[in-house]
Amino acid sequence: MRLLLLASLFFASTQADCDANGLDAVRACYKDFLGFYGLDSGALLPPFPTFTLVRDETLRKSGVDYLRKVCENAAQLYQCTTPFATPLYSCLMNMTLDSSGLRFLYAHDQASGQYQCTDGYPTWVKDFDCIAKVKYEYLNELAQCYALYWIELVESADFCTPYADPAGAYNSYMACKAPYYQKGCNGDPNAAAFSCASDRAAFLSDPDGQICEQKGLLHQCPPYR
Repeated sequence: MRLLLLASLFFASTQADCDANGLDAVRACYKDFLGFYGLDSGALLPPFPTFTLVRDETLRKSGVDYLRKVCENAAQLYQCTTPFATPLYSCLMNMTLDSSGLRFLYAHDQASGQYQCTDGYPTWVKDFDCIAKVKYEYLNELAQCYALYWIELVESADFCTPYADPAGAYNSYMACKAPYYQKGCNGDPNAAAFSCASDRAAFLSDPDGQICEQKGLLHQCPPYR
């Protein structure tokens, strides 16, 4: 209940930032982006799990050679939405219908995708197969990381320094996931760095993550080797 309350209060505080013109423009950007995967979008985006399932399946069937096209599509989305970067988060919140407090996932995904297709791209290509397999081979462990992340948020007075963990929910989540990517990629530390930096980019896309960064509380990720 507290999580839903937090989400509803946050949504109310951000939705005013997105005007009708910005909303229409962002919708048009996402119409093209999702059309690449054969998904339709109108006033509302498809449920985020539906989108990620289709994208993951597309990559699984097409392989690493298709990654360049996926990144080109992501780059076009980024360029299309850049003029609306300031209200983008609140526009995306308006474009999703989800009562579980997960409206932010499209914003997180765009930010992490932008990172993965630029600084993270060499590692993504090199470790493509094992990065994809980690989601399934360590499904239960990653789900536990996600569950603990939400526990931290629910217990938190702010997102940087939750009651249950002084490191903060964001930092706990990054630290929890990364080792499984390293383990799943034959001990490659760059796979862990890729996971951490992708999540960090996602958190920086939302207002709370930006506040944590300004306070110096959002941890840095290990560098690539």
